[in-house]
Amino acid sequence: MRSKLIKTPFPFRPPIERKEGTHVSDVINKMLELVYNNKSREFTEQDRIRMEMGFIWECMCEVGWRDLLGWRPEELQVDGIWMSPDYLGIEDEGIVVREMKCTWKSVHPTSGHFDPTDQLRWMMQAKSYCHAVGATVALFYVYHVNGNYRPPAPVFEGVWRIEFTDLELVENWQSIVNFAKTMKMI
Repeated sequence: MRSKLIKTPFPFRPPIERKEGTHVSDVINKMLELVYNNKSREFTEQDRIRMEMGFIWECMCEVGWRDLLGWRPEELQVDGIWMSPDYLGIEDEGIVVREMKCTWKSVHPTSGHFDPTDQLRWMMQAKSYCHAVGATVALFYVYHVNGNYRPPAPVFEGVWRIEFTDLELVENWQSIVNFAKTMKMI
């Protein structure tokens, strides 16, 4: 038996066509860059591969839970800022936002468990989507690629249901819009 590695580039999808203008992820990224004093860095091939893994997770969810997820909405624009929720669905309380997250973060960090509410970027994004569609509930389908960095890995524990207050949604959105205006992003 013989084997040989054939160097092949990763099969990236063509870039997703996005509406022209500022997207909520652009605003959140810039806000967190300033808050945490992080310098912007070049987007690497490894970053692209990780993003592709997230899209693969979305596709798996879409195939496996087609009847559960609801629908993939068109891009939404509120106050000059574009947004792209993964899915919207209907539950007893009305519209819910469904977000698929693929992460290399441990399912059991030092705190003893993973909680998506500790992920500021995810929460700002989900609150923005909820505000845009009139929802107060976001469901997170979190896939932990490395589990807890010991077998078994990967890990999918279940769906996280997060309820936001109207005040949380309004305050989040106002901070995003105010920041975008201050930075002349809108």
